[in-house]
Amino acid sequence: MDRIPEQYELLKEQELNDIHSKGTLLRHKKSGAMVTLIENDDVNKVFYIGFRTTPENSKGTAHIIEHTVLCGSEKYPVKDPFVELVKGSMNTFLNAMTYPDKTVYPVASTNDKDFSNLIDVYMDAVFHPNIYKYQEIFRQEGWHYEMEDLDSPLTINGVVYNEMKGAFSSPEDVLEREITHSLYPDTTYGVESGGDPADIPSLSYEEYKAFHQRYYHPSNSYIYLYGNCDMAEKLDYLDREYLSAYDAYDPETEIAMQVPFQNRHEEEKDYPVSADESEKGKTFHSLNYVIGNALDTKLVMAFDILDYALLEAPGAPVRQAILDAGIGTEVYGGIQTIAQPYFTITVKGSDPERKQDFIDVVERTLTELSSKGLDHRSLLAGINSDEFKYREADFGGYPKGLIWGLGILDSWLYDRMAAFDRVSILPIYKELRQEIDKGYFEELISRYLLRNPHSSLVTCAPKAGLQKKEDEAFRKQMEEKKASLTKEQIRQIVADTKHLKEYQQTPSPQEDLEKIPLLSREDLDKKARRINKQVMLKNGVPVIFTDQETNGIDYLNILFDIGNTGLDKAPAFAFGSRLLGLLDTEKYSYKDFSTEVNLHLGSLSSDVRVMNTGTGDIDPLPGGRTDEYRFFLDIKTKFVYEEAENAMELIYQMLLKTDFSDRKRIKEVLLEEKNGIEMHFMTAGHSAAALRGQSHISKSAALLDAVGGVGYLRFVQDFAANFDQRIDGFISWFKGALREVLSLKTMVVSTTGRREVIDIIDSYADKAGELIGSEEPPACAAIELDETCRNEAFSSASKVNFVSIAGNFRQKGYDYNGALQILKVALSYDYLWINIRVKGGAYGCMAAFRRTGSTTLMTYRDPHLKESEEILLATPDYIRSFDPSDRDMTKYVIGAIGALDTPLTPSMEGQLALRSVIEGISDQAIQKSRDQVLGASQQDIRDLADMIKAALDDGALTVVGSEEAIEENRGLFDRTENLFE
Repeated sequence: MDRIPEQYELLKEQELNDIHSKGTLLRHKKSGAMVTLIENDDVNKVFYIGFRTTPENSKGTAHIIEHTVLCGSEKYPVKDPFVELVKGSMNTFLNAMTYPDKTVYPVASTNDKDFSNLIDVYMDAVFHPNIYKYQEIFRQEGWHYEMEDLDSPLTINGVVYNEMKGAFSSPEDVLEREITHSLYPDTTYGVESGGDPADIPSLSYEEYKAFHQRYYHPSNSYIYLYGNCDMAEKLDYLDREYLSAYDAYDPETEIAMQVPFQNRHEEEKDYPVSADESEKGKTFHSLNYVIGNALDTKLVMAFDILDYALLEAPGAPVRQAILDAGIGTEVYGGIQTIAQPYFTITVKGSDPERKQDFIDVVERTLTELSSKGLDHRSLLAGINSDEFKYREADFGGYPKGLIWGLGILDSWLYDRMAAFDRVSILPIYKELRQEIDKGYFEELISRYLLRNPHSSLVTCAPKAGLQKKEDEAFRKQMEEKKASLTKEQIRQIVADTKHLKEYQQTPSPQEDLEKIPLLSREDLDKKARRINKQVMLKNGVPVIFTDQETNGIDYLNILFDIGNTGLDKAPAFAFGSRLLGLLDTEKYSYKDFSTEVNLHLGSLSSDVRVMNTGTGDIDPLPGGRTDEYRFFLDIKTKFVYEEAENAMELIYQMLLKTDFSDRKRIKEVLLEEKNGIEMHFMTAGHSAAALRGQSHISKSAALLDAVGGVGYLRFVQDFAANFDQRIDGFISWFKGALREVLSLKTMVVSTTGRREVIDIIDSYADKAGELIGSEEPPACAAIELDETCRNEAFSSASKVNFVSIAGNFRQKGYDYNGALQILKVALSYDYLWINIRVKGGAYGCMAAFRRTGSTTLMTYRDPHLKESEEILLATPDYIRSFDPSDRDMTKYVIGAIGALDTPLTPSMEGQLALRSVIEGISDQAIQKSRDQVLGASQQDIRDLADMIKAALDDGALTVVGSEEAIEENRGLFDRTENLFE
């Protein structure tokens, strides 16, 4: 940056060598706003403004404000500028997040003009929101009493209210809240910043506004700018448009520290399971310890390493001791960074009477480790693994500037001068390596885990029928509330309900919509991203090469076609593949294998993978045995080039030398797998429901459901319940099935890096042939779909529902069209958004259309079921009447292109190349789809109505959710089942 505007005080400048950037810390003189700049050549620019928000109760005020400030502002008075931006910007990230002690509003974009627009909308939103003008915003997003008419039952609705009902349905979330309450009862961490559904309805409009007035001031703000942009220009803009209007003051938001305990606190909490669900083996016990101060970066990092060495690594001693004692089925934990960080050790799948056993085993194991010492190689592996991830900075679809920016708040929020602590940590990794032989980590165990009275023991136990009991209590409460109201008060609630719906149904005036800044179609790149790939044969094996700068890392996939595995055996093969790397091998114990992987590689894993074929415009990669899909065993790894030999040795051991004789270890992995997929259904039920629906329509989806959806859940539940009877047969079958598919004739390789990665492939090609041979692949298995039972519901003790309708337009004779991506934006942020989220109070809604013809409409944490199904089924009517203005149509086009142009990390580039080759999709096909987006008219979207109607006419309805709602709507379904045992 050439100059620092005079309105700012320079506090610190620092070369951030870890992330190849320059850091500058500023304070705006007049307003007191803190500003961090991170300058580099990254075109994916990031901005956020955050506020330290320290609620004093669990009414959810901070969370509701996060939602509502994005519902219109002084400069942008439309009802939902956030949605208008999603529809019509090139953002690479756009969201807002409420944490226990802060609220953050981040945006990111690679387009300079778009980036400036996003910043301005967000700045006006946080400082000049319309929440003071329209109480309807508070009622819609927070909570409100609702009655359709005088005779209707009284109830409560609101987006945040329903979101948190969903969050309180997850036992893991219930446990996490109890942990923070148990450790910090006298501070802001002792309350629920997101809001407790029992407390949210006690929040008044006046209290809510007062919270905003206190906390949303520049003096309490943290502003972050990252990337390759004109920092001086941005600083001038922030001063001129916003900050100069405020005078600095002390907002008194300092976070009070919890006075250390003299003795461990204990808490117990019930969580609901279905009325006929077993309570056996579903209790959580958690030991929790307050660990120093967030500003001690070395200490926080050291406990992250201890998490790996004690709990995370296969065979880690505390984890293994708990499992060996039969106390539970899964162990997890780790360090959580707030002002006073805390470390947890949690066992899942236990019973209430095992509480003391849990304490005894943990403390006995920790005492032994403290006195006799930790495994030094395990500590070193943990350090190497963390450092590899930090240097790689691959955060998938999230901009790295965003993740770094949120990370710096782990210190900056607690010390305004400590903005760069979390992006200057490479020297600390070096220090930690030196500490391994000095007893440093053992002393941390002794000091913070064995001699630390500021700790807690939390037990969360299941209670069958609790949800039904709570629902009945709520109904009674509402009945009593209604009975206490005067006729005039009841009439007012009915009138308020009607008024809110009218408010929600009334669109923003066109002149207000046009105040939202918008790119033009001319601002959009006409050319699609070209797929970076080369395909070559090595010893007869297809190799897909992505020539990409990766900082010396080889991203490698070795795939074997397992199309001979049918639907009945797919769950077993998936589980077997996930065992690889988690069992002993000829050379290593499973614990030592994990250590070797983390000492030498970035990662190494084994799984199954399904990819579609037959939907592209060119012949897919030869070797496929159906025209619909390919089913693979996928060995995936990443390593620096110098570690190639170690990588190949470890792959060899995992793939060809695994010892399956340890039945106890297999059962441990099985129970962890069961726990993981059950948790997935509680937190991401919409994706599970959508996949299940598609499984009745598509063979590839049927396989995906069998290896990661309801089909797989049923397999692991049954296997766990009948383990002793099934294990010998499973081992014998899987060993043979694995041997059968390992052949050069079934093999495909994908590698991403510079030309050196091809040299690595060349050097091991002959050896691979010697080891696995080149037998012809076995015959492909036929897959028969279950079309007799399309409409299914899976019930649990959840307070909300995930509703999905799935269909397929290709099966009805329609071809894929790029305009579907515009329709996806329009449905997700107009029709479904208004009807499912705004009016219905669900937390989320979405649409998805794929080249395969797959068509899916979904809701997320939805208080409704039948009403939402009717809205989803009415989608073709909306499409048929689709008639936005030209300006709004441009928004939808921009939103669709923005999704297509999300920047890719090197590993994502490699995966895109692999998929395009397997699926047979050319650059020309991708360009054609882009052209269809860029050139789409309103009529082109309306022309999609018959296609979507055809897909939905005999679509599959799938619901994961509330047992009460499912029972009330049982007639909608061909089959209803309890999700859990």
